[in-house]
Amino acid sequence: MDIEDFVEKRWLHSHEEDVAGQRVFRPDSYAFPLSRGRTAFRLHADGTAEIETPSPSDRGTRRTPATWTLRGEEIVILPEVAGAAALTVDLAEAASGKLLTVPTDRESL
Repeated sequence: MDIEDFVEKRWLHSHEEDVAGQRVFRPDSYAFPLSRGRTAFRLHADGTAEIETPSPSDRGTRRTPATWTLRGEEIVILPEVAGAAALTVDLAEAASGKLLTVPTDRESL
């Protein structure tokens, strides 16, 4: 797979599929079950990104600007908020239409 396969797409957290400390993200075209809100991210070709989290009132989403880089077979997304943890996504499962986060106790998304 090529990095362009992941850029300019909205990837949503499929919490129903999380396993062994890893979070699963799928493209927004996936048939998700109903949910009160999902964390999402979008990578842009210029190296910027957006992270979306459900708002505390469940009435929309909060968008956080971020940047991203490719590090080997991983995408590292860095929020532009002081103290926010990076989100690292492993591309190993990408052929199956899903992205898995690298397990870490520092992730906050």
